[in-house]
Amino acid sequence: CEKPGVGSPMPRNKRAREPRELPALQEGSVRQKRRASEEDYRSLCRSTQDGELHAHKDTLSCAAAGCNVCAYRLVVKPYVASASEAKFRQNARPQECLRLRLAADGAHADTGGLYQGARRILTLGDGDLSFSLALRRALPPVTQLVATTHLSRAELDRAYGEALVAKTVDELRARGAQVEHQLDATRLDLGVLGEPFERIIFNFPCVASADGDVSADGQHAEMRANLELMRAFFRHAPRLLAAGGEVHVTHKTKPPFSHWRLVDLVESEEPPVELHYTGRVVFDPALYLGYAPRKVATAAGSFPTGDAVVYVWRGLAARAAGQAGESTLNPALRDADVWFDADASPLAQRCRKVAEREGVPPSGGKEIGKERAGEAKRKQGARQGPGPASLAAPEPRGAPGGRFPMSARVSGPHCVQLTAALLDLVCERSLIL
Repeated sequence: CEKPGVGSPMPRNKRAREPRELPALQEGSVRQKRRASEEDYRSLCRSTQDGELHAHKDTLSCAAAGCNVCAYRLVVKPYVASASEAKFRQNARPQECLRLRLAADGAHADTGGLYQGARRILTLGDGDLSFSLALRRALPPVTQLVATTHLSRAELDRAYGEALVAKTVDELRARGAQVEHQLDATRLDLGVLGEPFERIIFNFPCVASADGDVSADGQHAEMRANLELMRAFFRHAPRLLAAGGEVHVTHKTKPPFSHWRLVDLVESEEPPVELHYTGRVVFDPALYLGYAPRKVATAAGSFPTGDAVVYVWRGLAARAAGQAGESTLNPALRDADVWFDADASPLAQRCRKVAEREGVPPSGGKEIGKERAGEAKRKQGARQGPGPASLAAPEPRGAPGGRFPMSARVSGPHCVQLTAALLDLVCERSLIL
């Protein structure tokens, strides 16, 4: 999502345009992509209009410290309402995230990302099991983890190497995880897996390519098969959830992945699926140290995840019973009007020191006044109308260099709510030249 789709012409007139109402177009269509490149491509990937886009506090803190990897992960396509002609820094490689540099120095530890506090977790189709291993290393021994792969052990050995697979599986089991191979995510049995789960995680689900090319995941040609896979999974998953349990599906959002329409898929099922959509969280692999997303059945094929999000559903039974639990996204926290100051967080301060030491351009390469930042917020509010997406941050309490502070409304134990105004501020503070 860092450039317009193939075949999308660049705008002929680069002068700033006044926002205007346009008729809706089908997401992912040629006309929609053309309009996106001319108006604001960010709307395709990081729309905040429904008020249900969130991020982990660590991701925002890292961006506030000047990490352009995290800034791009938050906004995907840089855009500033008050500076249509702005030029932006080039994106860096994911390995250059300030938190990963801290981790290399032994000054930052993985704490389990979105899964801190969960007591029983199931990971599905975990390619080389690196995500499961990252969780097992980060979470306390009291957390029960069941890690599964779609491939058999023999297929894993052929794809990733027998020695590497053995090392990963041995460490998982030594740390108390249960490891199961050749499990179908649509036909799971608690008799094999044990008790119900608080979290079921399915990262980047996808069928293999129909032409037998294991280096490519099925997308356009296998769209029907992918949708059937997800329908079957969503119908089956609620049976495995404990009271208050959640289903997390991590997926990319740019075409052709946007055609999956996972939220609509669940809501349109008949009979209704026993899941309630609570929102989506920007996916941040730096929260899971050592995790390497892989394509189906290949060790060589990795893929970019800068546009990915974690979709979160909660079991309807828990919702009907009024059971709150430790939800990933909690509306009650947003209603409490609690704000998180990313600039003042200990993580941002540590990341800022790394940036200074290694010569990373400081956050806010261009001095930004309160008046200009406020104008960006007013313009975004006018474009999106009233509601959660246009909420402004509190008055500044003092950010580095006297700049407008990067504050966000708390929306969960580890999450904050993203708004269009905040994404503009991320661009202003961390990406604009």
